[in-house]
Amino acid sequence: MRQSKTVTAFLVLTAAVSLAARQSSTSQPQQRPTFRSGTNLVLVDVYPMKDGRILQNLEQTDFEVFEDGKPQKVENFQFIKVEGRAPEAEKRDPNTQEEGNELAADPKNRVFVVYLDTKGVSIEGAYRSRRPLVEMLNRIMAPNDLFGVVTTEMAPAQLVLGRKLLTTEDMLARYWPWGQRGSIMRTQEEQNLNQCTISPTTNKEMYVDDRGIQRRMIDVMIDRLREDKALEHLESTITYMSGLRQTRTALIVFTEGWLLFQTDLGLLTPLQVFKSYDNTPAIGTANGRPIISTSAQAGSGAACLREMTRLAMLDNRTRYNDLLRRAARANVVFYPVNPIGLTMFDYPIWQDATPTMPTDPNQEPKMLLVEQLNRIKDRADGLLQAAETTGGIAVVNTNKIESGLDRIAAQLEAYYVLGYYSTNQAFDGRYRQISVKLKVPGVQISARKGYTAPTKAEMAAMDAPKVVVAPEVAAAETAKADALGMLSRIRGSAELYGAGVQTKTGE
Repeated sequence: MRQSKTVTAFLVLTAAVSLAARQSSTSQPQQRPTFRSGTNLVLVDVYPMKDGRILQNLEQTDFEVFEDGKPQKVENFQFIKVEGRAPEAEKRDPNTQEEGNELAADPKNRVFVVYLDTKGVSIEGAYRSRRPLVEMLNRIMAPNDLFGVVTTEMAPAQLVLGRKLLTTEDMLARYWPWGQRGSIMRTQEEQNLNQCTISPTTNKEMYVDDRGIQRRMIDVMIDRLREDKALEHLESTITYMSGLRQTRTALIVFTEGWLLFQTDLGLLTPLQVFKSYDNTPAIGTANGRPIISTSAQAGSGAACLREMTRLAMLDNRTRYNDLLRRAARANVVFYPVNPIGLTMFDYPIWQDATPTMPTDPNQEPKMLLVEQLNRIKDRADGLLQAAETTGGIAVVNTNKIESGLDRIAAQLEAYYVLGYYSTNQAFDGRYRQISVKLKVPGVQISARKGYTAPTKAEMAAMDAPKVVVAPEVAAAETAKADALGMLSRIRGSAELYGAGVQTKTGE
């Protein structure tokens, strides 16, 4: 329990620490974007790759941009290359979360968000990811880059973007057991499911058929609950990050993957035994769908059984597809990393799992090892789909995640930013697809896939006169913020302690 509290403290602390390092951003002579009142400037970041590297020395005329199939005139063009490294002392973290978000809106500043799937990574996976993660950050982070950490234990709105990589390596070294997959520790919500998995007739745990394998019902339902929570958190993360910037946000997801559970009404079959007990809700089916009593006589078990029914009805495959489409539209690019590497076992070693005996005597039971390998493949396929749908790179099926992280770094070492004013001047809030073509053959392109057009109200707000702050006032505010230093970041509920020294007796 002590270790669990320490890990939780690390997760919260990690979310509040800003990280980053390394870049001297060089580019071709930059064009200043010309903003036109009443028009919609669209920025498109493009990553043309050949032989595993970004293709450089391209010209503006090499690109063609289309919006909903109609050609657009590229009026702003910039090539951004990341190289070099600046000392930590020369970097400046944003003073506030709001300032970090403002910096993230600048397309010249790359944004990296490391997503730690705490329920989806084992302790071994967390340990193996520690050093490669820090080395990758040291390799790809640049002075103008922004970096943050999101875990499934925190709200996405708590994401803090920063630039300094000061304490991350030490924190990961000391608090590496952040992975909880396969742990016997359960949340209160998970423990609440127990009351519906004990048979009232035998007082023993009930078992269910899970893809041809007999497993404890409580283990199956907790697996489903955790994946449901993980996808819910990912959905919230995509929603929050979609409002940060137009150009790419790299979401580096450390996870061992998801099975993407689908509806399985067979999981509810053992619950029929509760029908004859007054203190539990009635369960049945109507028109092929499960039903459950919600009457007052149902007793305290009603809520639990309703939750079991909900978990059995999950359709996470459809939900996952929708999540990835939303991410692609928001230009949030998945870089999933499975830190556990190659393995043959998917079930935790302490869980009971045996092949289900088929009803047909001529049919062979499913081999446990085969099903475990199938589950591992399903998890990897989902991560590959995330990378392909959003334009990223998946690091799966390898014990050398360092080489996979090198491929991610190669894709992000340089990029082009194209700006155009949309020919569609209908400010209707609808989604518009973007496609980029390159006149150079044999090049693979990853680029922003689309955007949601602003509404008339949003355009009016952007065109409204802005409050101008006098330079001397702005300079004074900046000086004050710099002078306050760390005090400007202390939370309001923190306690401050003072110390004094007595210099003369009696005074």
